[in-house]
Amino acid sequence: MRALVRALALLMLLSAAENAWAQTGPADAIALGHGAVELYEDGKYESALVLFRRADAVAHSPVFALYIARCQRNLGLFLAARGSYRAVLDERLAPDPPEPWLKAQNTAKDELSELEARIPSIVIETTFVPSGVELDGEAIPLSTLGREIELDPGPHRLALRTATGTHERALRLHAGERAVRVLFEVDEPGSTAVNPVVKPVPNEPAAPATSSNGLKTSVVAPLVLGAAAIAVGATAGIVALLKTQDLKAKCTGNSCAPELERERDRIQEWATVSTIAFTVGGAGLALGTVLHLADVGGSATRANLFVAGTFP
Repeated sequence: MRALVRALALLMLLSAAENAWAQTGPADAIALGHGAVELYEDGKYESALVLFRRADAVAHSPVFALYIARCQRNLGLFLAARGSYRAVLDERLAPDPPEPWLKAQNTAKDELSELEARIPSIVIETTFVPSGVELDGEAIPLSTLGREIELDPGPHRLALRTATGTHERALRLHAGERAVRVLFEVDEPGSTAVNPVVKPVPNEPAAPATSSNGLKTSVVAPLVLGAAAIAVGATAGIVALLKTQDLKAKCTGNSCAPELERERDRIQEWATVSTIAFTVGGAGLALGTVLHLADVGGSATRANLFVAGTFP
């Protein structure tokens, strides 16, 4: 019953506004609006959002804009919904606008206040200064550390990068959770501690540098070099092939004009670059693979001891 009342209310708003649009031919917008209402009341907010936007593009109305904000809110897109609500409030209406448009603005004001109280937020705190911070795969300024960051409800992922690796944290926010503290307590070699704590460190040989995926730098370097060389070789080979085909089109049989000899030399140069690059790339990949296998073999005994429960 409540859904029916809400649907009828919106239909009345659209019908009341229809007279105001008579000069612009809003029949399509009204039809789209009716369809969007049905989808909205059925809880199909994504589809309703598409239709409301389409209707608003045909004949703009604060009523459509209000329901766009409501769809975004119900989909958990709180930040986008806040922007849409504000757009409704900021719109300057013409003198003597339709009553439904004024009502839409008043309703948007009340619903925006309710929404803003439900937008969750986090505060990132660390015991070290990272070299970079990513939130949901996007880089954010280091200046945001220690400050409140508003987010949509749902899953999020934080990544703090340092000179020696990446530290990640997954979290899920719920509506209304404010200033959720996300603390990274990692003593990072080479990073600047915000609140340094002096701890006794046993005399142990320094561990070899590793990349963010756990591979030693001595292993990663030849692998990266090898992959880059292979890419260069492939590119040079393609260029040589294309130039060869072009030269054949200009020659008759196996005979080419003297002025084309320079092009033949250039093709040979590209082919030579391709061969050298492939050779270097193959050597780099082979060396990296051998070093990695050697490292894995050396740590097998330690892994077995750990599994057996005798790891010191």
